[in-house]
Amino acid sequence: MLLLSAVPAAGAPRVEMLAGTMQCDFMAWASFGAKAPVAVRAEPAPDAKLLGYLPVWSPAHEERPNVEFDVVAARAGWLKIDPVADPVELDADGRPLPLRSVPQGAGWIAAEAAQVGIQSAIGYAGPDADSAVIVDLGDEWLTDMGTLEAIRGCAGPWLLIEYKLVRSRSATGALLDLPVKTQKKGAAWFRGICSNQVTACDQRSVDQRK
Repeated sequence: MLLLSAVPAAGAPRVEMLAGTMQCDFMAWASFGAKAPVAVRAEPAPDAKLLGYLPVWSPAHEERPNVEFDVVAARAGWLKIDPVADPVELDADGRPLPLRSVPQGAGWIAAEAAQVGIQSAIGYAGPDADSAVIVDLGDEWLTDMGTLEAIRGCAGPWLLIEYKLVRSRSATGALLDLPVKTQKKGAAWFRGICSNQVTACDQRSVDQRK
């Protein structure tokens, strides 16, 4: 799949793609947008050997976090994960819920199947704060104003995020859903990764404007 901004408008900065396999070091979780269990493959290809499935969120388990995993590499629309863990949760009586079955060992999942929080407003053309700014949400975080459509690459503390802006802030401070026809898609490199799917991370802002 091409990046949504792979062919930018005339005069717009191009998003930098890194070639080959990128080494990653961040934690993520199975996307809340996944409609079915996520296939884990032995290689980054849709016809590679199936190693198993990641269970995903369902209305029947609304209060239960999704399974989590370390992302150790990225390549051409795929993420290599190892290991996978099911967070321990308690039921209403304080007893641990049964752990869900997850694949063991390293495997590859589609880039659309992973999710993180992005506590940053500024997306760049490359994994460098001196590169061109693609999007600046002012005082808002991407996590609050948009949805993460896919993680397309990594470089140190940076992730190449394919996103959709779906909310705006009213004059009274309320978050409002944008009409579908005014929602905007894009891709940019972001810092401010938060690997906590339950709440925001307590970390210093990475946003610095010149």
